[in-house]
Amino acid sequence: MPYKDPEHRRAYKHRWYIAHQTLTKERARQWRLNHLDHVKATKQTYYLNNRERIANYKRRWQERHHERLLQYYRNHYQVHKSDYLTYMKHRRRIVRSRGPFTKYKRRYEWLSMLEYFDYRCLRCQKSGTYDTLVVDHIRPISRGGTNTLNNIQPLCDPCNRWKGRRIISYR
Repeated sequence: MPYKDPEHRRAYKHRWYIAHQTLTKERARQWRLNHLDHVKATKQTYYLNNRERIANYKRRWQERHHERLLQYYRNHYQVHKSDYLTYMKHRRRIVRSRGPFTKYKRRYEWLSMLEYFDYRCLRCQKSGTYDTLVVDHIRPISRGGTNTLNNIQPLCDPCNRWKGRRIISYR
């Protein structure tokens, strides 16, 4: 039997890998693409078994690279400054609108509203689902509307885009 000696076998495998490195990497990449569920499960299991170790590693890395992270955040802010300012303006509007309603946090209220209106768009009367009907503010937040149920109506996406910033109630 060739290469009975483990050291000799290991050296041969290493030489073969070096000679066929691109082929080996491509095969591994293809295998991962064909077995995404297995790869995801393996990564998830590893994370669950090593959660504390991973958290400690990340914390230590952030401490060691504090200046580098600060520079990254500064550069990122400068590049995306207009997006950030738009986001903050939107957040301020929502906070000022004094209302607890959001589609995901108040899912029960949104579902009961959809049931009340028979899962239909109030403008075009097309039937919809939880995913296809969107939250529309009768008086938009940008025009002083609140984020409460009495200012919300279900519309389909095209009707919501058509309505825009107009103050229209289809109830």
